[in-house]
Amino acid sequence: MRFLQPLESADRLEPDAVRDLRRFVAPTAVFLVGQILINNGDVLIVKAEFPRDAAGVYSAVALMGRAVFFLSWSAVATLFPAVARREATGSNTDELLVGGLAVVGVACGGMVAASALFGNLFFRSILGPEYEAAASMLVSYATATSLFAVANLVVTHQLSLGRTIQSRLLVIGAVGQTVLVVLARSSLPAVVNVQVLAMTALAAVVLGSVLLETRMTSATR
Repeated sequence: MRFLQPLESADRLEPDAVRDLRRFVAPTAVFLVGQILINNGDVLIVKAEFPRDAAGVYSAVALMGRAVFFLSWSAVATLFPAVARREATGSNTDELLVGGLAVVGVACGGMVAASALFGNLFFRSILGPEYEAAASMLVSYATATSLFAVANLVVTHQLSLGRTIQSRLLVIGAVGQTVLVVLARSSLPAVVNVQVLAMTALAAVVLGSVLLETRMTSATR
């Protein structure tokens, strides 16, 4: 009957819709797993391995350090749909990535500078003198988070183009950071320093993979 025709058309389109959904959902889920592990794994390890007072100090540092990441999230949230729209029309999206990196760089740089200048004052006046020692770790933690914010933005850009290798690289980086934190659990500064190392490597590898993909694509044209 005629009134059943739209339903039949929808049924014919359903396999394509499911295929497209799987193509985007799976790498995005991998990406989110990496995010969760990087953002929370260190706190859980410190809570399990260090005395309560030390874990409390570290949690305060992590709370402030994560503010750097979430400050950059507005750029990430804006980038994904903007890149997808341009990609659908066949337009180049490189300038959106460069603009996003500039915004994240300025925001994160400002937060790292604020941590260096006012971190000690913040911990002493807001959380109390017992947390004052945390200020010495805040700049390094904010630096690690800034590097993660850069990698996160690049991975988001690539995912919006349907490219998934960077999301897998992020998960590998998350696992690597977790292993380093476990190995460096002798002191809180060591835990923070290995995260700077891990996020430096992650940002470099993610950016390098994008440059390599771009070069290979240009060479085949």
